[in-house]
Amino acid sequence: SFIAKNYPQSSFALKCAQVTLAAYVRAYNALPEGEREFEAAQMAEIAAYMGKQWPGAAEASEAWMTLAEIAISEGDRQGAIEYVRNIPDDSPKRGQADLMAGRELWNLYLQRSHDESQPLSSEDAEAMVAEAKQMLERGIASMREAGGAGNFRLVSAELSLAQILVGSSEFDEAI
Repeated sequence: SFIAKNYPQSSFALKCAQVTLAAYVRAYNALPEGEREFEAAQMAEIAAYMGKQWPGAAEASEAWMTLAEIAISEGDRQGAIEYVRNIPDDSPKRGQADLMAGRELWNLYLQRSHDESQPLSSEDAEAMVAEAKQMLERGIASMREAGGAGNFRLVSAELSLAQILVGSSEFDEAI
């Protein structure tokens, strides 16, 4: 991270930031649960730096995508969604990220709407569904445009979107 942060104009700086992130991901994965806080904070910090320093770089979007995937694997759906929001709309990774985050947000809504110990307010429920729908629609359109028909992630996202549409009585759109 030294070169990336102290010599950001260097042709090696972005690659050094990628290596730094990869090292923290590896260390994070090697540690037992409950002892990963430092590595998690460092991963988020280097991803934020990459996004700020090189906002249009594919590597910066990949960094946020990596963090989103880790958050999902850890059961942190809300964290994953926040990471995805950092990926620029024009990034080639944004469609895939929207599919992933939209599905996770929909799954979070389904889980929370059936959890009587933490009931959702109607405003929160509506906001979650609307955001999941928006992310899924954007991700599906992007993946279809890129020729991703038949892709498991795309089919799964289409199913989630159909569930949302049926739930809001938009039957024609669901088909």
